[in-house]
Amino acid sequence: MISAPNRLRLSNGNKSSRSKLLLLLLAVAFLSSCELFRKAQDHEDKIDPDKQIDEIQGPITIDPETGEYIAVTLLTEKMDTLKWKLVSMDRFPPITSDGVVPNVEPPLNDPLNPNYDPNAVGKISMLLPFFADRTTSLSTSVPENSRWALQYYAGVELALDELDKEGAKLDVSVFDTRGDESTLNQLLRYERRIQNADLIIGPYRSSNVQITADYAKQNQKTLISPYSANTNITSDNPYYVQVNPSLEAHCRAITEHVKERYTADQVVLVARNRPDELARFAYFQDANRDISSPLDTARFREFVVKDESVDYQLLDVAPYLLADRTTVFIVPSYRDESFIYSFLRKLKVATNEFSDVVVYGLPAWMDYGEIVNFDLFEDLHVHVSSFFYVDDYEPEIRDFR
Repeated sequence: MISAPNRLRLSNGNKSSRSKLLLLLLAVAFLSSCELFRKAQDHEDKIDPDKQIDEIQGPITIDPETGEYIAVTLLTEKMDTLKWKLVSMDRFPPITSDGVVPNVEPPLNDPLNPNYDPNAVGKISMLLPFFADRTTSLSTSVPENSRWALQYYAGVELALDELDKEGAKLDVSVFDTRGDESTLNQLLRYERRIQNADLIIGPYRSSNVQITADYAKQNQKTLISPYSANTNITSDNPYYVQVNPSLEAHCRAITEHVKERYTADQVVLVARNRPDELARFAYFQDANRDISSPLDTARFREFVVKDESVDYQLLDVAPYLLADRTTVFIVPSYRDESFIYSFLRKLKVATNEFSDVVVYGLPAWMDYGEIVNFDLFEDLHVHVSSFFYVDDYEPEIRDFR
């Protein structure tokens, strides 16, 4: 038996569905055609007119006629100008660089130095006059000339203890010069530890200091002179360090102290009629001129003692005393204790009928004692310059002594 499909006729309902489908296709086609004719989009960035930067203008002012704000475009101030001139390239060649960094070796104590050794030990040699040859096991006293060396060495020991606490590594060798030039020369010539030293301290006497200063200059070793105040020890010697101030430095310090308290007409310079003492007047007069204002040209008065007798019987200070103000006497003498004593004694007698006096002296005065009565120092208000200050009431100072 053979089957065949049944071909039924479409009903009216099927016809309505086809009409709706046709309308839908027409709508889609219309929308697509509208999209085809739309303007292509511009991909450039859009600039908001409200966010644009206005033209840079000058200062703002108010128009007196309209009352509106306007920008000032007319310059009212003088413009800065730059002036130059052409120079010869031969005379003034331009600064150029060859690109090569100079090879500057850092100091040995600089950690950046390849040769830096944090464990390096500084070598110091001390040359002091202990005069050990003048003492024996039976000696009951210390030679007077060696007292300074012992005191200085004790101070160095304290300083070395402090440096050791800070981590300093030092190798210190101490030698006895015996205050003798031949002994010193032998040490400098044959002592290996001095020859290898980085630093030399000493000696005491000026003649020995001069020998050592020449040795330090020749061998490029730093020399510290702790005592000598002689300014003629050496010249053009960068290796010489003088700790003790010179006589000129003392004179200047005294002048500064005096000028802070008194006027020039109150000051009297005193010296014997000897070239070396009279030459010291210039130190004070020059310092006074340097300290004073250009309008203050007053000089210190000068009293030259021409009396050559043993006890200075003719010494007369009365003409130099002021009745209504303090008189200041500066006596830059230190070699003759008898002269200092005679001057102070005469001054003490003369001041009984006059005003107060003040006297300035040099450090050597503190070593007097055979003739000078220190009660005179107090009565005459004596001031003595010093290159160091020690407070005798400090506990550490009292314990040290």
